[in-house]
Amino acid sequence: MLNQSLTFLENRLNQQLMREKNINEKLLVLTNISNIDGDKDPRNANKIVMSLVNIEEDANIKNINTGIPTSTAAQAEPFHLNCYILFSSQFEGNSYTTGLSYLSSILSFFKNNAIFSQQNAPELNPAFMRLSVELSNQSFETMHHLWQALGTKYRPSLLYKMRLLLDVNEGRKQEIHAINQIKSTSSIK
Repeated sequence: MLNQSLTFLENRLNQQLMREKNINEKLLVLTNISNIDGDKDPRNANKIVMSLVNIEEDANIKNINTGIPTSTAAQAEPFHLNCYILFSSQFEGNSYTTGLSYLSSILSFFKNNAIFSQQNAPELNPAFMRLSVELSNQSFETMHHLWQALGTKYRPSLLYKMRLLLDVNEGRKQEIHAINQIKSTSSIK
C-alpha cells in the first residue's frame, strides 16, 4: 500500500516536471537520500529525491466502530494513515538554482492537486478512498533533527504530509447476518 501511494505520486510528479520543463528523463526518484553508510548515492546527482521519512496512524481522526451490522457486509472502519515525504534537491554548483526550480514546480503541483481519489485519478488503487497532500511546516530545529537522523547534510527540501484514507475492506467483503433468535436446550430450575 505504501509503495503504491508513493509510486503514484512519483509518476504524477514526473509527468508534470517532464511536461513543464520540456525534458525526456525522470528527474524525481523515489529512493533513500543516502546509502546505508551515509554516503551520497551518485545516482541521485542532479535529481529530486523523494523519501518516506515517517509513518503514523492519524489518531485525531481515528474512527470507532460503534454499531453491530444487521444483514449487511461486515466491515472494518476506514484506516487513516499519515506519511511524511521529503523532497530534497540533489543539485549542486551551477545547477543549484535548477534544483530550486524543480522544488518550486512540486510546490505548485501540490497547490493545484492536493486531493486524489478514483474520480480524478482512476489509476489510483481502489483501496485508497482518498489521498491528500499538504505542506508540513516544521521549525528549523525539527528539520535539523530530521537531517541528522537521515545521516546526511541539509539540502534544499520540502516536507509534505500525505494523508491516506484506506478502505481496509476492499477485496474482502463478506455477508453476515444478524442474530434473530437464540434457542436453548437446557432448562432453568
